[in-house]
Amino acid sequence: KDYDRWYAMSPIFFLDRITCPIQLIASGNDVRCPPAEAEQVRDELLKLGKPVDMHIYADEGHIIRRLDNRVDAYTRRAAFLDRYLKT
Repeated sequence: KDYDRWYAMSPIFFLDRITCPIQLIASGNDVRCPPAEAEQVRDELLKLGKPVDMHIYADEGHIIRRLDNRVDAYTRRAAFLDRYLKT
């Protein structure tokens, strides 16, 4: 009964529908969204031949709090957007 609901809500089953590059930013100590889940998404996207960029901040939780990590994450995000949104 709940399987159908969870299936419909889980992005892992719909990765084949993605049509644009994806950037995954995860944290090593995130108990809500464990890094293993981001790694699973990355691996599946790579199997599907989809462009994916990923970085894990080992010393962060669900929210990236350390200033150096936030600066790094925003720098990575800007570089990703620059790479894929240039015309």
